[in-house]
Amino acid sequence: MFSPFAIHPLLCLLTEGPFSCRWAEKLLDNTRVGVIIEGGSKVAIVGRIGGGIGGRDINCSYQNGSIQGRIGGAIFGWDVSLDIAGSSVAGRMGGLVAGRDIVATLWDQQVQGRIGGVVDGIDVQLQLNGTHIFGRCGGDIFGFDCHLNFDQQGQLTGRLGGDVFGKDVYMRLRPGINPLIGALLACAVYYFIQIQSRRSSNSGGGSSGR
Repeated sequence: MFSPFAIHPLLCLLTEGPFSCRWAEKLLDNTRVGVIIEGGSKVAIVGRIGGGIGGRDINCSYQNGSIQGRIGGAIFGWDVSLDIAGSSVAGRMGGLVAGRDIVATLWDQQVQGRIGGVVDGIDVQLQLNGTHIFGRCGGDIFGFDCHLNFDQQGQLTGRLGGDVFGKDVYMRLRPGINPLIGALLACAVYYFIQIQSRRSSNSGGGSSGR
């Protein structure tokens, strides 16, 4: 699947911070979202969570109320699928064994739900206030904050988590995609990155969510 972040080899040298932010924004500006055709459906959500090291690309299409796509590469990445029917959002990220379900309710200015199961999941509550999306994922101790901004060009940018261990967000949404859906997807990706990071630390290697 097409990845705008694979077109420049210097990206792999980037780390979190203003330098990576400028490169990511430049690459987003050069991505003609809504014009690129993937198997008959248009790319609806494209971008990256995190910098060149430790981050993940996002490439998703949208058709008939269904978001389908890939997070990360072909080997160390995972699939994502979300079905949107009215106010109901349901889907899954990752494979049958190591993946996580996503279930949420969407309102005009709020999305609330859960990523993962009852035992190993986190609650998500995000609000849209003007162009600012904010909220909390998980509890007070093991959760993370969400601070994102959405502009008229469809760019969704900001940060998930704290200043030290968090990840920057650079995404672009096709017109018609609710920014709260983009924010929910970004939070799910960040949470899954955290899971894979813990697994890699315990096993001493990478893992695939496919």
